[in-house]
Amino acid sequence: MTTPTTYIGSRPPLAELFGKELLPCETTAVQVIDVVGASPPPFSQITDLADANMPTVILSVRRYNLADELSSIENRLMTWLDSALIFRTTPIDRSIEMYWGWASATGILLSAFYSNGTAWVHTKDIAEAVQNMDASIIRERNGRAFDITGPTCIPMEKLREDFSAAFNTPITLECGTEETIAPILMRTGVPRDVAKWLTWYQSSVSDPRLPSTTTVLSAVLGRAPHCAHLVPDPTDSEGK
Repeated sequence: MTTPTTYIGSRPPLAELFGKELLPCETTAVQVIDVVGASPPPFSQITDLADANMPTVILSVRRYNLADELSSIENRLMTWLDSALIFRTTPIDRSIEMYWGWASATGILLSAFYSNGTAWVHTKDIAEAVQNMDASIIRERNGRAFDITGPTCIPMEKLREDFSAAFNTPITLECGTEETIAPILMRTGVPRDVAKWLTWYQSSVSDPRLPSTTTVLSAVLGRAPHCAHLVPDPTDSEGK
């Protein structure tokens, strides 16, 4: 039989994937709690929606500084849940679609990513990795956190070049800090809390103090991870 994975979070591409019957599953189902996003579910909502006794994979942000507010949320969840592990991941490649829209409309790839970029992870690989974590594996690894990336770190200049070629228009690259980029986003109508979170997220996942990639995802998948989908396919107007 196949069992959809329960997903509690705010990222539509993952909600869509986990709502489908992706892989055969003959073991106890697991649930996913996703704390990534400008507006993730608050703890009270998570406890209303989640089952504390169900084995859980927590999706969180890959970052260097673990003495932060997000760590407090992770720890609170780990205490509340009977058995859980954390996947701290780089951004999913479906989130690149947001940058397509901005760059094609303005001619500028604007972000607070460090110039070295990040190792975007293929969205379907994350879904498959979670479903490979059955109840017994989660209980065996209870309390552990895993640093997950895609197979290749993509410099921002490479992303700019690919965007320029895909959209057949010159795209310029503007990488700044959280302090410089957030005000620009707010002046274009992005809500303050979203701009603040997005620039923090971009700088955190591309922090050059982190290893550029890890091999955790390939070990979990039992195969080489897919390369991230960086630009829309010519025959696919939705870029999916």
